[in-house]
Amino acid sequence: MKTRELLAGAGLLILFLGLVLAGLRRHSPTVDEFAHLPAGYYYLRTGDFSLYSKNPPLVKMISALPWLLLRPAWEANVSDEHPAWRPWEYGAAVMRLNSARYQSLFGWGRVPIVGLALILGLGIWRWSRRLYGPAGGLISLTCFCLCPNFLAHSGLATVDVGASLFFFGAVWAGGRFLEQPGFLRAAGAGLLLGLAQLSKFTCLLLIPLFLLFPLAAWWRHRRGAPEPSRPLSWSRFALSLVLLLLAAWGVLLAGYGFEWDPSAFARLNFHSQLFQHAQRLLPWLPSPVPTDYLIGLDSQMRAAEHGDFPNYLFGHWYREPQWYYFPAALAVKTPVPILLGLAGALFLQRGASKPAGRLLPAELGLLIVMVLVLAGLTLQSRLQIGIRYLLPLFPLAYVLTGRLAVLRWSSAQTRWYRAALAGLGLWLLIGTLRIHPHFLAYFNELAGGPARGYKILLDSNLDWGQDLPGLAAYMKEHRIERVHLAYFGHADPALYGIQYDILQAKNPPGWTAISAAYLMGFPYPVTYTTPWSQIPLAVTASYQSRRPVATVGYSIFLFQD
Repeated sequence: MKTRELLAGAGLLILFLGLVLAGLRRHSPTVDEFAHLPAGYYYLRTGDFSLYSKNPPLVKMISALPWLLLRPAWEANVSDEHPAWRPWEYGAAVMRLNSARYQSLFGWGRVPIVGLALILGLGIWRWSRRLYGPAGGLISLTCFCLCPNFLAHSGLATVDVGASLFFFGAVWAGGRFLEQPGFLRAAGAGLLLGLAQLSKFTCLLLIPLFLLFPLAAWWRHRRGAPEPSRPLSWSRFALSLVLLLLAAWGVLLAGYGFEWDPSAFARLNFHSQLFQHAQRLLPWLPSPVPTDYLIGLDSQMRAAEHGDFPNYLFGHWYREPQWYYFPAALAVKTPVPILLGLAGALFLQRGASKPAGRLLPAELGLLIVMVLVLAGLTLQSRLQIGIRYLLPLFPLAYVLTGRLAVLRWSSAQTRWYRAALAGLGLWLLIGTLRIHPHFLAYFNELAGGPARGYKILLDSNLDWGQDLPGLAAYMKEHRIERVHLAYFGHADPALYGIQYDILQAKNPPGWTAISAAYLMGFPYPVTYTTPWSQIPLAVTASYQSRRPVATVGYSIFLFQD
């Protein structure tokens, strides 16, 4: 690797790191990380994975590693007052016990996720460089380092970035295995596939893709794809694939401390329709996975079937899944330069040399993974609450965008082509820096920018409870002593010096602060009061037609009466 290329790549990663770290302490714990991080610490201290089993434990445990040194106060017992809210009740208990250093604890809990993001960036750079050379690698790395979606989630103690890393690693290792099947590569692919299963249930969609490996190998063999050394041995391939799957299974068991009860499937009280039907039809079926993993998967399936809360798109709430939700989210949450770059990489053919004009097997494989996973999430799940569910697909798209580097043009066209690429890069840089540090609220120019985002998408797309520090700073700057508050989140605003009364009536005198989720009518309980309370939706709806005095971080609207 040449010095200039190395400096460019290192500069991009340093820029990414600086942008993420600058926002760590400027955002309060989001709705999910409020429960994720304490749950990860609970796993590390007890070895009990039953708390918040709706997500596998690996990334939560990685996030909580700094807490082993910081030694926050914690409780071994988990409240059952609200069974569906146990993880958040436990998070609230940890918050109360560590109120003096709560913000610092969450800042440190986010640092390991930044490390996982940097590893992912290096992986994207390496894979793209292998396919498309130095220029392709830098194009892909630029997409990653300047994408607001990854800049946002890389600074949060949630599972999405870690799941993206292990998903990406499993796809990469699976592709390497298909190129040259063997026991060593099978073991590596199985290791990463197992880690992906320990990170997020979305990664289950990889398993059927891996089971299609014999068909993919047969297709490559029939096409006469070059083999590096010897002809394909089908017996060796079959044994390698078995080793791959066994390695993934072993990693999954190890992640749960080798807790495994084969009879669990027959005796558990499932809540999802899928598992209930399967249990009635196949009561004798042994469980191949740890019990807590099975319970968590059942909980996630129930949420996908029924939805915990209504979904929101283009100003409307709905329950039934809409096929266009994720395509629409991609269209408004992905920077336009990246959309144009990916489209150009896939469809620009005129003037390209013949090798660059056709998709390589690796490129076709990446497209198949992206399409099938997108289809799996779109057609069945009622959990249409964030583009973060598609985050594992973004690194694959970044790699494919590196294909722009190998398209060949005539000398006259090349000048304009390079200028166009530079223009896209500059556009991406300016758009990213303009939204800093509010990357979670990013919406592109097609959506009208972040100021109009709340009219299109909510939840983790815009308002995830992250802007308490910004509200506190605004109140201090403008000498606002107290607000009527409708804050969407779980962290107690009092920890940030915010004096408040829960908003209960229309147009109370003084200042009123309303989160975008409540403003648009999201029915979510207020858990940071004792007892819990509810925001009257008729009250917040009355503010929709009013012009706010100010907006904090694009997610909290301030009004004055």
